[in-house]
Amino acid sequence: MKKVKNIFDLYIGSKAKAEEEADFARWILNEHDSEAKDKEMEEVWKRTSSRLVSVREAKRKIDSVLFPEQSLIRRYKIALVSVCAVAASLVVALVLTYAIVSSNRIPEYAEINTISGQNTEIELSDGTKVILNSHSKLIFPERFYGDTREVFLTGEALFDVTTDKTKPFIVNVSDYSIEVLGTVFNVADYMDDTKSIISLKQGRVKLNLPDSTPVFLVENQGVIYDKISKTMEMIKVDPFTAMSWSNGVMCFDGSDIYEIIKMAERRYGVRIICSDHPKYANAKITARFDACGEVESLLSVLEKLIPGMEYSKTGSVIYLR
Repeated sequence: MKKVKNIFDLYIGSKAKAEEEADFARWILNEHDSEAKDKEMEEVWKRTSSRLVSVREAKRKIDSVLFPEQSLIRRYKIALVSVCAVAASLVVALVLTYAIVSSNRIPEYAEINTISGQNTEIELSDGTKVILNSHSKLIFPERFYGDTREVFLTGEALFDVTTDKTKPFIVNVSDYSIEVLGTVFNVADYMDDTKSIISLKQGRVKLNLPDSTPVFLVENQGVIYDKISKTMEMIKVDPFTAMSWSNGVMCFDGSDIYEIIKMAERRYGVRIICSDHPKYANAKITARFDACGEVESLLSVLEKLIPGMEYSKTGSVIYLR
């Protein structure tokens, strides 16, 4: 990431632009590609550490750029223990710099994580309602300051966004962001999935995709974004099907067995091992059932829909034969 390689020079030299600060902070706060972030920051540190006269001097320089007098309330301390501590504190400082863009306030961030079989409903400070699916994470400010309302999602969530035409609501996921003013939409972007899916129920959304012009969606439209090829496919969506999980219902419409396995593993906290038999590879499942029970209820449905399917269960591991 070019911005990361130059970030030390920009900040120490007071040359960073506002959009560079924001882009870098979004990158830091996003949970994806943590290994890549570590490598980038290590490279930055190796390249710049020899230029630091002392830890105290580095601290003074960082403070003078990030915390000009009379402007901010500090919420962190730079540990004067080792030179490495300065590098770590620089990252924290940069995140805080982004957090106070267009404001003299530093928001407190909260983090919600869900486990298998758990859906959690959250109401944000602006009245926006979020339902978080199993094995998902949402990072959000306890209060929104500045010109935007930004949150960070890993996993799946249904957003019912309170309308505010002066402050766009932005959901940051792995490779892109979703910008709205007030609408209802669903986004599924799990770290171990190669595809990300956005489904719009009402209103209008703007997708800010990498290296692409913005894409706009209207009611009952959706996008399947391929994180490997960086390509997208526009689709027509049935909001009831796409968002049924928020009501404890699983809906499949021509889904393959591997898609169903991933959903079941997240929902029920099990591991499912499927044989490579053609009966599974060729199966396309269309079904709807209550997902609030045990995994056996799903397996019973699949047995009826896939001729010859058999399964066994050992602890939390299920074998499809």
